[in-house]
Amino acid sequence: MIKRPLLWYAGAFVLGEVLALYGFRASEAAMVRGTFLLGAAAVFTCISVCCRKSIRMGQSKLLWLALPVFFVAGAALAMMAEKETYLDPVFTAEDKDELEAEISGVIERIERKSRDKEEIRLCLKDCTGILSGKETMNGGKIYELGRVTVIFKKTPASVPESAEGRRVQARCRLAAMEVPGNPGQFDSKGYYRALGISYFAYGEDLEKVSGSCDILRVSMRRLREWMAENLEQAAGGQDAGLFRAMVLGEKWAAEEEIRSLYQNAGIGHLFAISGLHISLAGMGIYRVLRKEMKRSFTAAALGCAGASYCYYLMTGEGTSAGRAFLMLSVYGAGQVFGRQYDLSTGAAFAALLLLVRSPLLLFQSGFQLSFGSVLALGILFPCLQTAFRREERPSQTREERGVRKWKGKLTAALLSGLSIQLATIPVQAASFYQVPVFGLLLNLLLLPLFPIIASSGIFGALLGGLFPRITKTVLFPARLLLRFYASACGWSLRLPGAIWRTGRPENEQLLLYGVLMAALLCFGKRRAEKGRTAWRRTVRIGIWIVPFCLMPIPWHGLELVFLDVGQGDGCFVRLPHGLTFLIDGGSSSEKELGKYCLVPFLDSYAVDKVDYVMVSHGDEDHINGIRELMEEKRIAHLVLPEGQEREQEALAGMKNQAEQLGIPVRYLKQGETFHVGEASFTCLWPGNGRGQTDNGLDSNEASMVLWFSYRKFDVLFTGDLEGTGEDGVKRYLERWGGREEKKIDVLKAAHHGSKNGCSEELLQEINPPYTVISCGRGNRYGHPSKEAMQRLEAVQSRIFRTDQDGAVTVRSDGVSMKIQKTK
Repeated sequence: MIKRPLLWYAGAFVLGEVLALYGFRASEAAMVRGTFLLGAAAVFTCISVCCRKSIRMGQSKLLWLALPVFFVAGAALAMMAEKETYLDPVFTAEDKDELEAEISGVIERIERKSRDKEEIRLCLKDCTGILSGKETMNGGKIYELGRVTVIFKKTPASVPESAEGRRVQARCRLAAMEVPGNPGQFDSKGYYRALGISYFAYGEDLEKVSGSCDILRVSMRRLREWMAENLEQAAGGQDAGLFRAMVLGEKWAAEEEIRSLYQNAGIGHLFAISGLHISLAGMGIYRVLRKEMKRSFTAAALGCAGASYCYYLMTGEGTSAGRAFLMLSVYGAGQVFGRQYDLSTGAAFAALLLLVRSPLLLFQSGFQLSFGSVLALGILFPCLQTAFRREERPSQTREERGVRKWKGKLTAALLSGLSIQLATIPVQAASFYQVPVFGLLLNLLLLPLFPIIASSGIFGALLGGLFPRITKTVLFPARLLLRFYASACGWSLRLPGAIWRTGRPENEQLLLYGVLMAALLCFGKRRAEKGRTAWRRTVRIGIWIVPFCLMPIPWHGLELVFLDVGQGDGCFVRLPHGLTFLIDGGSSSEKELGKYCLVPFLDSYAVDKVDYVMVSHGDEDHINGIRELMEEKRIAHLVLPEGQEREQEALAGMKNQAEQLGIPVRYLKQGETFHVGEASFTCLWPGNGRGQTDNGLDSNEASMVLWFSYRKFDVLFTGDLEGTGEDGVKRYLERWGGREEKKIDVLKAAHHGSKNGCSEELLQEINPPYTVISCGRGNRYGHPSKEAMQRLEAVQSRIFRTDQDGAVTVRSDGVSMKIQKTK
């Protein structure tokens, strides 16, 4: 008879999703997809028929034959979810980031994502919309929008106190979800689509409110707000924010610094409402009803499920909370029907329900970490117990039995933590590009104490409005533990090798990790059960070796990435032996460029520090991200154009900042070459031809121009060069003896493709076959200009634009090259 059928069905469903979205995403032909699904179903059927030896009854045979059904269902639902584009074609056709629209939908939740009490978010479901403005020429077409989150900077007076469940109508600006333009950048579109949110909208007021409210959702929201206010009054400051994040699911309430500390140390999962929180609420009610009030199993199970569901609603309906609620419901059902609860089966049941509702959740790190941890305890943990089991002689004394008992508990705790670590390492590497090395030990130390924090926070939030003094006493031990948590995280991160930067592993590496780990544990467990000690040793050693297959694969060549920084400039260069450069790094359109673009990019490339950052000039759209990198201590050396600090205050400020942070500053002048192995950077400008810097030029004209060479491959970086600067570069090239031919392979277009850059004379001199223009989508300057585009087309240069193509990656072995777009 088939064991754990739900686990098999969930596996088939997941496999169908993965193959549907990754296996043939590039193929849009319905015939190919249909053929693939039919072929896969036939394969599954053949496998099922071949498993007759393990099939005893006709019922088991039907269970096996159901596998293809779940496989096809997973693939079909995933394709349907991926195909839902709603207004995306309109955004693309109009080349806009926002569209004016009048939308209508049912309020599902009311949220706040900041301490600004005026800002409010209405999460609407079953939304429809009519575009306004020019788009009304479509005949007032009504579009299905799915779920939309409407953000109001100031709470509208027309929002009723009991709003959940009511249908509202509002005139607002619909914003397109952002697709990541750079490697490592957060995929907001994929994340919110997985949560079922199609668009964000920005409005000022509601035009119409109708219908009746959802009493349960209104009550849970009011309870959450009341508990949050109680925590603020009782704890205040940083502690109140932590309690709100850990107990009420309001992650935004915790300070960003402490969230980052927890995440880097490996205990960031404490901010996710999960099984521990749900069990405190649900199992607490279950025990009261069953043991104290002597109620039936059915009444206790219903009370447990009801309390868990209410807590799930109150904390924002997160993925981990949903998983915990469904698994606890399975546990309650088992109690009612007298069946033993199986952890893996409960997880499979929860996964199937969540994925049927939102198939794209499968590809989100929160879902993977939550279910990976549970399945690790249900599947990996027993395998490790078998592999690490030791035959011990029977204990004769009471002391020996006590020692063996505590030793067994400690071993079980270590192995359970290790199983979770092994299951989540690939997810952490793929999503966060780093693994906290001491996270296992830190979780072993801190997790047993967390119920004190969670229970104190819940009771404190409930008692705060009634007994303020008692509440402070209740919260006091938990507040001390929070101090200990922060100190322990800090200590762990100060240890040598605390963070293993893996970068973004290739999909093949992740697959190899899974196959090796599964084979090791599966075969090792079977042979260890037969008493083969050699296999036990193999498993014990192998589990520490397999993770190294996720190490970054070095690229034995040159790699350049022209970053999509919006209206700005930035190019990353990595040489074959690993030395890294960043040429400019700023933006006038993207806020906190370092935090949201540069740092994630460097992490995805497993770069701890950039060896050399070279600055062309002092405009903010070239340097503000570099300032952030300096504050984060992610820069080893700073390179500035010689003699420009007196003319450009921004460069002087960068020099002072670097000196204060202990970052060495180096200068380049005209004619100077910076050699690094087979590669070199030659400064062509600013200068007057005698190695001296001309003064009196504006910052654009004085941009440092770099000619980069690697073997027979050449790139010209021009900053915001124009006017006098371009004339000077052209004159220098005419008499420069550094190259026999003044031809380049790739040109970084000057000044974002403005009409005053990329002059015809300079282009004819260098004749670039490829040109990269760094500019922001829909920028107010009109970059790139028609004039610059025409001049580039006249020399038959193939043009790449970061606003359309995202980051542009160029790889070369010094002779040939390959160019790849991100979008």
